[in-house]
Amino acid sequence: QIDFSHITVKNVLRELDKEELVDISVNPDDKRSKLVRLSPKGTSLLPELRSLWGKFTEILTAVFDSGHPDFISFLNTIDAEINKNPIHERFSKEETTPVFIVDYRPSLKQYFYELAAPWLLGVLNGTLEPEDKFTLSNPDEAYLKTGGFLFYAIYNSEVVGCVALKRLSEDSFEFAKLFIKPEVRKLGIATKLIRKCISRCKENQAKTLWLQTTMSMPEAHRLYYKLGFNDQPPPLEMIVLNRTEKIMCIEF
Repeated sequence: QIDFSHITVKNVLRELDKEELVDISVNPDDKRSKLVRLSPKGTSLLPELRSLWGKFTEILTAVFDSGHPDFISFLNTIDAEINKNPIHERFSKEETTPVFIVDYRPSLKQYFYELAAPWLLGVLNGTLEPEDKFTLSNPDEAYLKTGGFLFYAIYNSEVVGCVALKRLSEDSFEFAKLFIKPEVRKLGIATKLIRKCISRCKENQAKTLWLQTTMSMPEAHRLYYKLGFNDQPPPLEMIVLNRTEKIMCIEF
């Protein structure tokens, strides 16, 4: 429940017991386990320790942020990748082609429309909203010139996905037009693009990242919740689209 191994807990408790900060007794309901509680000495130290814990947290956060504000997320991503496909197993099978997430460059401009427009036309029964007509054909003007970003996913030297990161205010962004080619949707590309958006928000010291979606995308909603998004009413600076049925946000 606390996400620590048995041996780690055992070693920590040994040190705490040595300093007489805990009382350890056999669990009367299960002789295989023990009950641990703070001793009077340990309890008396709590007020002082709480202030130290807070200070240590601030210092460690600053240390990690000096490398990159999303450093912990990078480590978690690496850990998840190794758990999914352990290094020793990679020796016995052909390595999969990596997916690259890259920033906008002029040669990629056309792919934004080519990827997202057919999907949106299908969702909207062939009629794009005014906002869509401009942003799909002019992503650089629509997003980059207003302080936003554009990301593309490249797999096997082919552009297979895209997403726009729209600036709403000095410390708030919205990601939009997330689209992945159907034939590569099992490669986790959507997650990589969203994490890129989250990372870029943290780099820019943003406080919130928003998204708009419809109720016809339950699988996408599960991914959003998994990544830390929650249902929220729209902020004042957001232009809510006619098709929008659900608005979500993650806070940093």
